[in-house]
Amino acid sequence: MFAWLIPGGGHLFLARWKRGLIFLATVSLLFAVGLWMDGRLFGLTPGFFGLLKFVAGISTGLLYLVGRGIGLGAGDITAYGYEYGNT
Repeated sequence: MFAWLIPGGGHLFLARWKRGLIFLATVSLLFAVGLWMDGRLFGLTPGFFGLLKFVAGISTGLLYLVGRGIGLGAGDITAYGYEYGNT
């Protein structure tokens, strides 16, 4: 549960502080950079690839839930960084 809720949370729970903090910082930074580059947070959409996009996003746990909750991740398909932000 900790591992899904907070990136690196499973390692932090097991008292592997260094590894847990590295995962937390890395995933959080990449999440923020993806949003900064006008990436999109995908909701649950029909089809197999829609499901994959949703699972990839929700796997970041609280980052995804808070981002969607405050309205981030709308994505701008005309932005130069859109594809990189989604990746």
